[in-house]
Amino acid sequence: MTKSQCSNEIVRNQTLIAQYESEIRGYQQQISELQETKTKLGVLQARLSDSKTASNTKLAETESLNKINSKIVAGFYAGMSDIFTGQQYQNVYGGLDNAKVRVDVEISNIANKIVECQNKIAACSNTIQEMNSTIARLEAEEERERKQQELPAQTQQKERQRKK
Repeated sequence: MTKSQCSNEIVRNQTLIAQYESEIRGYQQQISELQETKTKLGVLQARLSDSKTASNTKLAETESLNKINSKIVAGFYAGMSDIFTGQQYQNVYGGLDNAKVRVDVEISNIANKIVECQNKIAACSNTIQEMNSTIARLEAEEERERKQQELPAQTQQKERQRKK
C-alpha cells in the first residue's frame, strides 16, 4: 500500500467512526425515551393499584349501608367488587406488565446495536492504527533509501576534495 492509499483508508475509517458514533447517540436517545415510557407505565400501574385499594376501602364502607336496603347495596357491592377483582382489571394490569416487558426487550435490542457499533468503531480504530504504522514504516524505508543514495554521492564528493 502507498502512503496515499493509507491516508485515504484513514480518512474513510474516521468517517465511519463518526457515523457509528452518531448512530450510538441516536440509539441512546431511543433507550432514554423507552426508559421514560417504562417509568410512565410503572406510574400508571401504581396509580391503578392505588385506585383499586382506595376503591376497595370505600366499597367496604358501603357494607354498613346494608341496613337501608340490603338488595341494592349487596348488588352494588358485588358489581363494584367484580370491577376490581375481575378479568377486566386483570387484563389492564397484565397489559401494563406486558408493555413493560416489551419495552425491556426493545431496550435490550437497541443496547445490542450499540455494542455492534462500538465493535465497528474498535475495528476502524485498529485499521487506522495499522495504516499509521504502515505510513511510518514506508517513511522509514524512504529515509533509508534516501540515505543510501546520499552515501555514494557524499563519498564521491570527499574523494574529489582529496584529489584537489
